[in-house]
Amino acid sequence: MTKLAPVSSRFPVSRNGQAASLATDSLAAVAAIPWKKSLAKALRPLLESRAEKQVANLLRKQVTLLQDAGKGDWRWHAATLAQLLQRPEFQGTTPQGQPYGGEMPAPLVVLRKLLKLALKPSGTRKAQPGSEHKREERIERELRALLESLGNHQKETLPPGELALHGLCGMGLATVWGLTANRLSPALQLEVWQHLFEHAQIVRQLAELPRHPDEAPLPALFLRGEWCCLLGLLFEEVEGFRELYRLGRQAFAAELDACTDNDGTPHAEMLALLPDWITMFTRQARIAKLVDRKFLSGKNSRRWQDLLQRCASLTASDGQLVLTPTPPAEWARSLGCAVKDLPPGRERDWATHTLRILGEAPRPGKTPRRKREPIVAESAATQSDWAHLACLRNNWYPGADSLAVSHRQPAHPVDLTVLGTPLLRGIWRTELQVNNTIVPLADAWSALCWYSEPACDFLEIRLQCGDITIDRQLFLSRTDHIALLSDSVRTNDPGARIDLFWNLPLAGNWESVESKGERGLLLKQKRQHVRVVPLALPRDRVHRAAGQVQAREGSLVADLRGEQNLCLPLLLDWSPERRNAECDWTQLTVTQERRILSPGEAFATRARIGKHQWVYLRNLEYAEKPRAVLGLHADAETIIAEFPRTGLPERLVEVHYEDSE
Repeated sequence: MTKLAPVSSRFPVSRNGQAASLATDSLAAVAAIPWKKSLAKALRPLLESRAEKQVANLLRKQVTLLQDAGKGDWRWHAATLAQLLQRPEFQGTTPQGQPYGGEMPAPLVVLRKLLKLALKPSGTRKAQPGSEHKREERIERELRALLESLGNHQKETLPPGELALHGLCGMGLATVWGLTANRLSPALQLEVWQHLFEHAQIVRQLAELPRHPDEAPLPALFLRGEWCCLLGLLFEEVEGFRELYRLGRQAFAAELDACTDNDGTPHAEMLALLPDWITMFTRQARIAKLVDRKFLSGKNSRRWQDLLQRCASLTASDGQLVLTPTPPAEWARSLGCAVKDLPPGRERDWATHTLRILGEAPRPGKTPRRKREPIVAESAATQSDWAHLACLRNNWYPGADSLAVSHRQPAHPVDLTVLGTPLLRGIWRTELQVNNTIVPLADAWSALCWYSEPACDFLEIRLQCGDITIDRQLFLSRTDHIALLSDSVRTNDPGARIDLFWNLPLAGNWESVESKGERGLLLKQKRQHVRVVPLALPRDRVHRAAGQVQAREGSLVADLRGEQNLCLPLLLDWSPERRNAECDWTQLTVTQERRILSPGEAFATRARIGKHQWVYLRNLEYAEKPRAVLGLHADAETIIAEFPRTGLPERLVEVHYEDSE
């Protein structure tokens, strides 16, 4: 519970549906507000003559941001607030379904009606005579109902969820007022002023308190950041309230620092909240620009721009925010508005291409003149150990290839897009059995290696299960339209029987075609073709195999059996140029000082598709001395190499052993 001091006696809070005594006299309530001298001097004669209309007009003129309602910004605020009302954090319960401390359905219902009425276009051709007057009467009626409902639920001791909901209704009230103030009766305008000021006093006390542990990220940012900023602007001419805007800016900066890495990568836990979270920043940035106030500056402004660029990296070519069920249309509105509002400066290729992916119009402005020195394109890939998040990506263009994972949990989400078409999307489920006993995978993955170069992106993560180690490697080429997914399992028991199972969810209706006499798969969807090559299994079905790969029930399923150590790699190829090319692969012999190593010591394979060939080497046990395979001689733990026409291997990835080993 958040304990707040009682509201000032000049503004009694409503109890049990009974309005406060001063609420019946709006002018008296306005007179009791401690205005600054300049405004108090102008209000005094109007209050003495009880000129309600002139008082309402004067107060409205003090709020400069409301004078720009005709530019569409407040309509956008109302639309985005209506979206925020659907979040479970503002429904009186947590996302896990636990109650915050009492549901408040009445204000929500009334506020939804108000936002719908305020957003409804006026003056349509088919409007009946007097319909606009009826609409204004309905808005006034719903506004009074909202004020009464909020008054019935206002308390001196409020649970965090109820307080956040109360603040959301207050901001909705201010937004509706911004859209309809010119059409409201003066008495009702003054009642709105009174209610907002009462709530502003509560928020001012709350802003100085430490954040409650039960406060969810969205309500906390809204209440301590956005609502504080707006109230600080609304009551800028009231003694002691100018500080509220500064506290709101500090809350935004603190939340930005807490939820993003140094390069702007958002934490994996924030992905599902990003659309509403980014929209709050964008709303406040627009309001600050309207009233010519500072919002984010210095390092915070740079961090915000970095965040938007990382969010662009996490946007698949179909407009989907990777690793989340966020509807593309919702993400397009959120990220598109934020990218368009970036300050002018050096032309950003990532921003232009991202707006195209989102289906948004490019930002207005003059075409930049060609510069003498070309701008080096920034990498489209992103990775953060702290955020438990990585997105391997070849470029910013629509139709890009991307492979994203969030490795906070053993069964983590994966998102693979090939030439702009989703291939894998959902939870990558892994099951490990040792000696016919299922090994519980309870811990989170830890990042071991991140490699990002013009030729490719590579990520290696580790899951430690007691004495058993699982190393997962993800590789995405930036030029060849191939990806490699690999798991290496290592145990300390030479006789241990290992069974490894994968379940990779397919996105959409992919048709599976098995090759005759071969173990490879071909996945088809419209014009896209993806070849799945099981590198750990023999190519020809006539040879016995210790596993299989197949597509069934909307998933790509793979399993492999071995002893002590094993490696399960899948090569995916979707290059249009190699669609009809012949494919073959074989396991290679690895030697150390002329001694042939066993499959439990090292795994190596060669894959050829058309005129392209690749080699993958994975040492499963520590190599004290260099090892050789197919012309490669190195002491690295992992090597991914390509054999061009020259015949000399070009190493794309080379991972060495940890220093601790």
